[in-house]
Amino acid sequence: EEWRELGHLEATSGDVVDYDAIVHTLQRIAKIAKSIILCGYDPWNATMLATTLQGLGIKMVEVRQGYRTMSEPCKALEALVLSGKLKHPANVVLDWCVSNCVLEIDSAGNCKPSKAKSTERIDACSALVTALACMCSKDAENNTPSIYESNDLKWL
Repeated sequence: EEWRELGHLEATSGDVVDYDAIVHTLQRIAKIAKSIILCGYDPWNATMLATTLQGLGIKMVEVRQGYRTMSEPCKALEALVLSGKLKHPANVVLDWCVSNCVLEIDSAGNCKPSKAKSTERIDACSALVTALACMCSKDAENNTPSIYESNDLKWL
């Protein structure tokens, strides 16, 4: 409640995910940012949302939450953090989610954020890794250099 009152997050009423609120928020972000290049989503229980957003002109990228999809962006996030290139404006929600996140590592050294091993919510951290997965995906604009190749990654 404190984070909602301080404007750190938007809360919706009820005990279920409000997909209409997600659609409206992404439409608002798209207007502010002039466009959304890619939007990653976990297909588990989100197919209808992805279809709706695709219909609104937002290119959706399926990002499953397993080792195959999450390992490369997890390692990219670690590199950004260790190199000091990840900057965010003291976002208390992201800080809290990152502090709760535990990586699950398989025998081959692949890693992914683990909700099963974490004690609290890790959603903002998972969203950041999902965004990096989009940047690493074949769906990213292949011939256009990323702005982040010459600038630091910033959390909005």
